[in-house]
Amino acid sequence: MNPLSTFGIAKRLFAVVTLVAVALAGIAVFAAIEMGVVIDDADRVRDQRMPQLQRTAAMELDVTRVLGQLRHAMLARNPEERAAALAEVGKLKQHFEQAMAEYEKAVYSDEGRRRAAEIAKQGANFWEVGGRNVALIHKGEQAEAFAFLATTAIPARNALLAELGEATAFYKKGLDTDVHEIEIEAAATRNWLVGLVVGVIALLLVFSWHVAAVLRRRVAVSQAAAERVRDGDFTQPVRDDGMDEFSALLQAMQDMQASLSRIVSEVRGNAEGVATASAQIAQGNQDLSQRTEEQASALEETAASMEQLGATVKQNADNARQ
Repeated sequence: MNPLSTFGIAKRLFAVVTLVAVALAGIAVFAAIEMGVVIDDADRVRDQRMPQLQRTAAMELDVTRVLGQLRHAMLARNPEERAAALAEVGKLKQHFEQAMAEYEKAVYSDEGRRRAAEIAKQGANFWEVGGRNVALIHKGEQAEAFAFLATTAIPARNALLAELGEATAFYKKGLDTDVHEIEIEAAATRNWLVGLVVGVIALLLVFSWHVAAVLRRRVAVSQAAAERVRDGDFTQPVRDDGMDEFSALLQAMQDMQASLSRIVSEVRGNAEGVATASAQIAQGNQDLSQRTEEQASALEETAASMEQLGATVKQNADNARQ
């Protein structure tokens, strides 16, 4: 016997529904885990990679603008223009130092800390050189300031920009890696979700086909048993090869067939008894008819004898009268 045949249709349905529910819950948990990884990567990009790139870009811009303001101060037409340019240099230095402090605070790897130390070193050198250049401007030594800018400040700026460029490339590479990982994890999550959904759909289709086949088979067995009973064929017993919701119906039909067979047997026996009794009654009627006929013949003979006797008596009476 098929092991599934002892498992009711309703139980199979509940089992498959439970399996589908567990599969859907698994899909939800898997998607939540994978999306959590994607969210963590996205948070790292948002909170670490991008801010560091923005800070390095801001520091590069500050350094470049500092040299521009130094040139403006050297070429100023009056003390007010010179003071404004040098004040802007001070603001740019303050902004650079703030960005550098935030940059160092946000570093989270050994390589990042090494690069931050190099940037800080080159930054300190640049601002020391820039301070000397500002001092020459304050003294009014424009030619010396231009020469110092070209020979010392610009190379210091370039060295700092080189370190900032390497840091930018480092974080950009990390950003590209994180984005690639996010794409891979998102694609894997999508593929898993599609595969699991397709699997659940296939499971439902297979189970629907199975239930439909079981229902058709069990209904056919029940219908065949009912048709045999309808046609009066009690020779074939009702066979049940399963244990499901139809078993009670088939058992009831089997009991009904046995009861009908017993009733028919009893009716047949009674009919045979009635037939025997009828035959005996017919035979008795025939004997009675025969005896009645014999009695009628005897009566006819007696009447004839009586008539002859009456004639004889009359004749005797006539004779006696004469």
